[in-house]
Amino acid sequence: MPNETIVLDPSEVATSTRSELNINSGAIEVRQEGIDWGTAAIEAAMAQQTPGESVVDYRVPNREITIPLVMRTSGTVTFNSARDQLGTKVAQIQAAGGWLKRVTAQGGTYFADIVSASVLIPGGWLQRARDVETEAVLTLTARPDFYGAEETLSDHTETSAAEITFTETTTNGGDFPLGDRVRVVIDEDDADSQRGLFWSFRARHYASASTAQSALEAESLSILDTATRVAKTGASGGTVVTHGTLMTNWTPVLDTGISYGGTVFLTHTGTNRIYGRVFSTSGTLVQTRLIWDVGDMVYPVENAAQRLYDGGTFHIIDYGEVRLDRVPTGTHRWEGIIQARGDVGGEAFSIDRLWIVNQDESAGFISLPPEALSGEPSTFLGRDSFNQSAGNLNAAAAAVGGAWDTSEASFDGVDFTTTGGTAFLAQRAEPSDAANAGRPALLGSAVTGCGVQVDAKFSAVASGLRQGVLARYTDAGNYMLVAVTSATAADGSTVVASKRVSSTNTELGKTSGSVYWGLANIWYTLRLTVDAAGNWAVTAWIAGNPAGVVLSGQDGALAAGGALASGRVGFYDEYTISSPTITRNYDNFVTWAPAANAVMYASQSMELATTGITREDSAGAVWVAVPGPYGDLPRMPNRSSAGTVEFMAKASRGDMRTLSDPGIDDISARIYRRPSYLTPD
Repeated sequence: MPNETIVLDPSEVATSTRSELNINSGAIEVRQEGIDWGTAAIEAAMAQQTPGESVVDYRVPNREITIPLVMRTSGTVTFNSARDQLGTKVAQIQAAGGWLKRVTAQGGTYFADIVSASVLIPGGWLQRARDVETEAVLTLTARPDFYGAEETLSDHTETSAAEITFTETTTNGGDFPLGDRVRVVIDEDDADSQRGLFWSFRARHYASASTAQSALEAESLSILDTATRVAKTGASGGTVVTHGTLMTNWTPVLDTGISYGGTVFLTHTGTNRIYGRVFSTSGTLVQTRLIWDVGDMVYPVENAAQRLYDGGTFHIIDYGEVRLDRVPTGTHRWEGIIQARGDVGGEAFSIDRLWIVNQDESAGFISLPPEALSGEPSTFLGRDSFNQSAGNLNAAAAAVGGAWDTSEASFDGVDFTTTGGTAFLAQRAEPSDAANAGRPALLGSAVTGCGVQVDAKFSAVASGLRQGVLARYTDAGNYMLVAVTSATAADGSTVVASKRVSSTNTELGKTSGSVYWGLANIWYTLRLTVDAAGNWAVTAWIAGNPAGVVLSGQDGALAAGGALASGRVGFYDEYTISSPTITRNYDNFVTWAPAANAVMYASQSMELATTGITREDSAGAVWVAVPGPYGDLPRMPNRSSAGTVEFMAKASRGDMRTLSDPGIDDISARIYRRPSYLTPD
């Protein structure tokens, strides 16, 4: 094969420091019969039917490349040296994979990823007598696609819509059935970190018609029952569709029919996942679902219901998949209805925008759930194991973070004490506190992003008892509290998160009664983390056994500009009953500034790539891997799909599962494509 060049670990694509090995270097050359590049056929999964079988899915297996070799002394490279070079290269590939470059006789350059390698060097008479080997065989197991040099496509910027959507052509793409290799670099242009993102490529099912758009404003669709169009700050188009009097059974809110009265219907095809941006002022009482059908809605499919996580802010809801097969005759159309219901009746529910995200070619989402708020601290702003001498805690010096402040005049006047001796605990046993007026212990100055944690235990279980941690404390009427609220010995305790703004308490969430977080004389741990965007998460442990995140959410009062945007941290004790006497114990208090995680940090970039998902750190200094995605690693549909390719991505400040989507932010995106082939020539 004198007109072809084969290189192992070429510098153009190798991601580790490797020396290149040129197969046609003189000392190592391909024999005359040439290279067997392996099978290029897909493996189809077939479903048996009465008249034959149908393809329901397929995979493209790795290919085995067989390279027959001649090895000899050539110039300054001896036979032994060539043999050693080949053996070393095969060992490197066996240990950590490698790469192959093929330059064809026609001048095309293609690459392949090698996952394994082996070499056979028989060692016959010619090798022993003449330092020539004519029967050597190099076998490479490679990923199925060959790919070309990277092409840079146009940059696209979105400054108005809630998502970025743009189209490219597939004219110069490859023929690999799964699509071309791709990197999509997405830039955050609005100085707000993003914790979630969903995206999709669409080609086979792409249509430019208004009835087949990937995103639709709710107010452009047909409203149902008593729903109305209402102006709302923060909505993507400034308007939402609101139903203000939900029933306790399913109440219709919105029909996907376009135009008033729904006289024009949607025409999407293929498998699609429906997302909605929704809002409720009624908090966790509201559920919502999608029912849909192709045709006339006589036999609609009922997708699973989703419950909103908290009220007062927008959320992204996953309404599930819809399979929109084109009917064999007549005009194709489909219809969906968004329904909602409350637990008590009379709740309010609003819809802002819908996304129809095609799943057939390459789609997925990335999510950093509340657990990402709860990473272990490396540096403490304050900590104390209460190793002071016995006495009042007020003004006592903590191990780190200054002196304790328990002097808040608006609360009960009886202080915490430290035990000294060998126990080294903080305690309080005062009964008969007024509601919301127990005793806070505060450490340090006001902070924004904060983590706070304490171990707690009480000597008996009774109603009227609360132990917990404080964040964003400014005064007796403004703070966030996460507390174990004890009821009776029979029904255990509940973890409750609440905010107090202008002396009014609002519950943000609570655990179910099936888990007993507080039991007499058993230590438990509460941890609260809050970031600058108002996302919060509560982690709890019982007797040292981690239980993970038990509560999470987002609240505007905790975000920048909110009433609780910053404040002090500490722990809190309250017992409103006069008897029995209960001793409440505290230990191992810590507070820190948590390292905020993100899919895409404010004003930084992320990369969706066929080889994995990465992002820049908050300073733009290094790139790190991001777990996921859920769904596919991206591939761009190529000329096997033909025509126009649409890319769509929606970024969210929340995780699109439990945290909210409080704002519409600008992003930009650029595609870098490597055409991929089954049979390059």
